[in-house]
Amino acid sequence: MPPVVQGMPNCLRSLAVCAMAVETVQSLTLGTDTILHTQHNVLHVLRNLSTQHISSQRLSGYETELTSTSNLSVKYSSVTSGPSVVLNALLRLREDHEEPRELHNCLPLIQLTTSPRSDLSDTPLEGPDIRHIFVDGSCSRPSDSQYLTGYAVVELPDIVHESASIPSNSSQAAELFALTAACKLFKDLPVTIYTDSRYAFGVVHDFGALWHRRGFTTAGRPISHSDLISDLLSAILLPSRLAVVKCKGHDPVDSFVSRGNHFADAKSKAAALSSPTISLVPHPPIVTCYLSPFLLPQKWMLKELQAGATEADVYHWASEGLVKSQEIPPDVRIYEKGGRVGLPAAAAPIFIFSFHGPGHRSPKLTYSEMAKHFSVCNLKAMINSQISRCLICARNNTQGPKIKSQHLPSANGPFQELQIDFTHMPTAKGNLKYLLVIVDKFSRCPEAFPTARENARTVAKILCKELIPRYGCPISIDSDNGPAFTSKITQELVKLMAIQWKFHCPYHAKSSGIVERQNRNIKNKLRKATEGTFKNWPDYLPAILAEIRMTTHSVTGLSPFEVLMGRPFPTPWIPKQGPLVMLPGDLDEFREAYVTQLLKTLHDFHRTVSCSFPPLSTDPTHRFVPGDRVLVKALHRHKTIDPPYGELTTVLAVTITAVLTDESPSWIHASRIKKAPFIPDPPVTSTPDVESLTPASR
Repeated sequence: MPPVVQGMPNCLRSLAVCAMAVETVQSLTLGTDTILHTQHNVLHVLRNLSTQHISSQRLSGYETELTSTSNLSVKYSSVTSGPSVVLNALLRLREDHEEPRELHNCLPLIQLTTSPRSDLSDTPLEGPDIRHIFVDGSCSRPSDSQYLTGYAVVELPDIVHESASIPSNSSQAAELFALTAACKLFKDLPVTIYTDSRYAFGVVHDFGALWHRRGFTTAGRPISHSDLISDLLSAILLPSRLAVVKCKGHDPVDSFVSRGNHFADAKSKAAALSSPTISLVPHPPIVTCYLSPFLLPQKWMLKELQAGATEADVYHWASEGLVKSQEIPPDVRIYEKGGRVGLPAAAAPIFIFSFHGPGHRSPKLTYSEMAKHFSVCNLKAMINSQISRCLICARNNTQGPKIKSQHLPSANGPFQELQIDFTHMPTAKGNLKYLLVIVDKFSRCPEAFPTARENARTVAKILCKELIPRYGCPISIDSDNGPAFTSKITQELVKLMAIQWKFHCPYHAKSSGIVERQNRNIKNKLRKATEGTFKNWPDYLPAILAEIRMTTHSVTGLSPFEVLMGRPFPTPWIPKQGPLVMLPGDLDEFREAYVTQLLKTLHDFHRTVSCSFPPLSTDPTHRFVPGDRVLVKALHRHKTIDPPYGELTTVLAVTITAVLTDESPSWIHASRIKKAPFIPDPPVTSTPDVESLTPASR
């Protein structure tokens, strides 16, 4: 059941379960006649429910399922017989020792369980002895650092029972305080209390009891003014008869209720101007915590434990010099030496748990502390095994798995496979603040384009007008999962050009290592060229790119220009080659020889570059398999106090480097995942009858 349904009263929870059950079985019954057996009058509740404990949207959904399903009929069964009782017995939905439920009327029971008191009314009480009290709270803010808050409890014609200023910055708190004060003032008396606060009225009639059932939390978080609401729910029980009535605030119509509301409003505003005399925040009790050391068991307990020792335990104690002391009575003689006591291996786990401590010591510290007091066979292995199964340690220890890094598949030729990425730059003239960097994975030749925007339109424009007209269509482009690359515009463009776009694992920058390294290289050179100012950096960019293209790369052993052109980058200091005198007919011969030599040189260069890349391994970088229970390292932990690793999740599929889990729609690199400790499911056993247990079995 959803958490909202779990917090509903019993009858409303049954109504929700019936609707969810009908919705679930529709795929099984396929339009055939369906009978719903229930012990609750769910249709009567649907037609007459007036509680605010269920939203109108949720209620209309339940009504649609239970009243608009043509093949559904509802049958009400007894609480002592029928299909519901049999189902409870078979599935053990109720404990055997629970008393059977009594016949009841759902609507009065809902009213009883959702109201702080059974006789609470939302209409004025009638009778000559009924007191009519008006309450109001006020909060104003005359300056940014000052709040004026007060409340008043009054009675017509001019009686002020109580009014005071309170240290609060909320008018809702003032309304709750006023209503609580009125209930306490009229203890054991019949009273009608008028309030113009819909919030306070809703707490009394709609939400207060529900919040009390949920521990004053909503969506798992504490509600505001939980202490005041708790006090109000207790004070509501004090009057002998009580009605809390909602009246219109600032009503211009002259009536008994409007005059009382105006009177309470004026007195609460006047009280807010006085100095606060009441504290809303109770002083917490002073609690002193003492961290006591681990206490060794008494002698007789150790003797009982050692009585169950195995031969291996006794042999281990003897090897460490532990003997039974002869100076003490025989009934408490134990194996010990120098304060160290022999402990059977079978009894060690609970002591390991104690020495592991609330702070979850490491295996090394746990062993060193425990070895001071006990001698245990294979203690270090037992500690490592037990702590490795600690889920809290697994989630909070930042040390992750050591994942073997592997190289990306190498390209087969120049500008066949590219890596692309945006990097942020200081804003330059023309609002240029991004740099789109494209690197050829084969030659390591970079192309960089200053841009004003980091979007898909910019990527498509540069691909169509700059890169593809210059180098042709590549076979594939790989990048991170940035919106400029995942956009429909970009993907439709590369689809038309038969280019395969590959995305890397999210939040794993090493997958884009080639272009990321080039980003850093370009930035470093621009920083040095501009002496750290980055002023007019787009003007320096062409020279920086030329320098990178003519520089020998550490991986390929050749410059990117040589890999592409088959010759060094032309510079004034490199001598020109070719015949000094060109005779008629020599041009064709020279061109043919040049092309032949160029092809041979390019072939040799490409073979050299291909051999410089490491071979692609087919071995997986991790040991995860589908079905494994794992923990995924959280991202952006500087914004939260949560543990480094998230909750348990299950592996659905794996690749050589990545893992897909049931909690994430995208692939996760294996370096962010570690195997969860094995936690066996608790055995399913029937609960024995406590009264039938003998003293020996207890």
